[in-house]
Amino acid sequence: MADPKRAITRDIVPDEGVVSRAERWRAGEEPPARAEGLGVSFKTPKGLRLAGELLVPEGPGPHPVVVVAGAGVGGKASPESRALAQTLCAQGMAAFLFDWTGCGDSEGDRAQCNPGQQLEDMRAAVEALGAFDELDGTRVALAGLGSGVPAATRAGAEDPRIRALVLIAPDPEAAAAGAAPPRVPVLRLTDAREAARAATWLRKQMA
Repeated sequence: MADPKRAITRDIVPDEGVVSRAERWRAGEEPPARAEGLGVSFKTPKGLRLAGELLVPEGPGPHPVVVVAGAGVGGKASPESRALAQTLCAQGMAAFLFDWTGCGDSEGDRAQCNPGQQLEDMRAAVEALGAFDELDGTRVALAGLGSGVPAATRAGAEDPRIRALVLIAPDPEAAAAGAAPPRVPVLRLTDAREAARAATWLRKQMA
């Protein structure tokens, strides 16, 4: 019987293509083309099952990994999150996408998806990485997009396993207001279309 961890279909799109596709998706001109990864589930301390997806690059591992915290209810299906994940894979890093509690394919009530719960979800996602031999647990980074910025910032400040943070929002400083100062290198971007810049910077941080 085949190892389900190896049943991963990779569809890595060059960054320029990802950007143009994301623009067409937003304009309603083209349906999202999914880069299929390994569908996984993991649980929060409250016992809720969260849906995730792991995209792994070609080549021998273990690979550094970036947990991508998407904005709003889009989670792992949002074009911006998937564009970043694909670009990370193209540069040799794995990407772990997930849906917040009560959103997408995850369990729970959407009303539960508040900042405190999002932080709990982010912690659970980082813990889930330990189940995969393909991943290097000593080289973990977080990327927060939009409303995912606060949870990424707080998790990065408290978890010694995190090596770097990318925060993408119209005003990253304001989005992270109230969180403890990051103890790791941080790249703040205002446009999700800067996926290539984010991936190149992360690769250097986790070398």
